Amino acid sequence: MRQLLAGLFVVIMVTVLFGSQNTATQQIRVIVDSVALLEVSRTTFALEITEGAFVEGERAVFDNIEGGTIWYTSVSTNGKSRSITASLSDPTILDFVETAIEVRSPESGVGELGHSSGRVILSDVPKVILSNIGTGWTGRAQGATFIYDVEVRSPEKLASMAMIVDVIFTFSGE
Repeated sequence: MRQLLAGLFVVIMVTVLFGSQNTATQQIRVIVDSVALLEVSRTTFALEITEGAFVEGERAVFDNIEGGTIWYTSVSTNGKSRSITASLSDPTILDFVETAIEVRSPESGVGELGHSSGRVILSDVPKVILSNIGTGWTGRAQGATFIYDVEVRSPEKLASMAMIVDVIFTFSGE
């Protein structure tokens, strides 16, 4: 019995000493929560309309006013797409001014950067200006540039007032 126990002890020791591995594995998981970041290059712009801009009986239209650039980063964890909407903060302006925005799809960046909705007339209801944004980022050098078109429908209502209207950009989805 003693020899049996001694033999078993030797087998266990040999297994422990020589059966050890020189390598091990470790599983690393990177967990990224859903991310949506949005930045606009210009937070304000001024459109100064002088009296000479109005010709009686004609529309007062101001086209292709540079709005700036939208930069964004999106990480979609479930494969669903996002969109960026724009809306006006004050619906009372809609009675005498029509404001449209046109966003150009980013020309560079990485990933699924989405598609422009073309020219969109703004209201106090958010409207999609960029859609089908997946996981991607525009980078700092580029982005989605945009312009405004403004049509003054009732110049007499604007004659004696200065207006400040906020355009609200919202990253939505997922």
